[in-house]
Amino acid sequence: NDDMEFLIPPKQSETPFEIRQRIRRVLSPDSQPKMAFLSQLQQPETDDSRASAVAPVFDPNTGLWSPNTPNYDDKKAERVSRFLFVFIFTVLFAVFVAVFHEEIMRFLQKNVAPFGPQLKQYSETMWTSLNVQFEWLKHAITTWINQLVQLLQQASSAAESAVIDDE
Repeated sequence: NDDMEFLIPPKQSETPFEIRQRIRRVLSPDSQPKMAFLSQLQQPETDDSRASAVAPVFDPNTGLWSPNTPNYDDKKAERVSRFLFVFIFTVLFAVFVAVFHEEIMRFLQKNVAPFGPQLKQYSETMWTSLNVQFEWLKHAITTWINQLVQLLQQASSAAESAVIDDE
């Protein structure tokens, strides 16, 4: 008996009359969306036409909502759509990795392990190259700062001598 309990329908909180009234309201001609805004879709888009729209407009030809909404910003819409695309892709990738992490690790250990010594040598070469470039950059910046300090000292001494000459 307890196993069959899920087959019992839930108790209704609305009477049949209330349900019929809701269905009539939804199906009545007054509740249908007005098509007056479709004329705005054929007009060229201007700031005035966007500002005159009071509600988003559904275009049945494309199945999309119109950009003729108040305060619609193309750049913001593009930014939001890119963010959503990246976010969804990231979540899907994270789920993929979480589900198949054991298989991924087995594949990497089997196929990438033979390249280990070569990768180690490559990384050591890269670090050595980066250290040499860093030392060169540090020397160039130090030289530039020293030259700047000398120029500032010369300008300062020239300004002091000009003030002394004027007195």
